[in-house]
Amino acid sequence: MQLLCLQDENGAFLIDRDPSYFGPVLNFLRHGKLVVENHLTLEGRHWIMIYIVIIKVVHIKKLLFHDICSLSGIKKLFFIDG
Repeated sequence: MQLLCLQDENGAFLIDRDPSYFGPVLNFLRHGKLVVENHLTLEGRHWIMIYIVIIKVVHIKKLLFHDICSLSGIKKLFFIDG
């Protein structure tokens, strides 16, 4: 199984996954609890956990940047690649 994740011009992600594997990720976003059915393959469970970790990292990153901006009085924070 290969991680396929594309990002559009607005920063939204397209994740092309089988619904039986992505359903647990959507339910995690809805309820904050991860429930994975026993019939899913070990590799599939692995990718579910990767998606959950990505979601948590992005959430933490947003919280940290919000706190930094609030403490510094910065309205917007820009990054320059390089």
